[in-house]
Amino acid sequence: MTDLTRPQFSNIQSLCVLDFSIPIIPVDTLDQVPQLLERFKVTTRIKKNPFKADKNLELKTDNEMVLTLLRIPGISEKQARNLLVRFGDVRSVFAASEAELATVLGPRAARGFYASINRQNNV
Repeated sequence: MTDLTRPQFSNIQSLCVLDFSIPIIPVDTLDQVPQLLERFKVTTRIKKNPFKADKNLELKTDNEMVLTLLRIPGISEKQARNLLVRFGDVRSVFAASEAELATVLGPRAARGFYASINRQNNV
């Protein structure tokens, strides 16, 4: 790093590491670069960057879907799992009618759940 590049280093580091999944590894001399590149060639694996936010993120695991349903007031973990067994995924649960929800939750809990997910924001 030089005096010229020092002010922009954090921006470059963020761009390389978070956006492009390129690790930044400091080297003391240019003689180390070929060895480093050879080592990368040997150990390269295709991985997604765990720190980069994916804009089209879908809930993939059962636990993620259960946690999403648990954010609805009055829903227990058992009820959330039963909803997922019946409807398959969170999107289908949210698209279900109150009557369909009642087959899993019972009429009173279904009414509260349906009201929570279909609440209109009137600001």
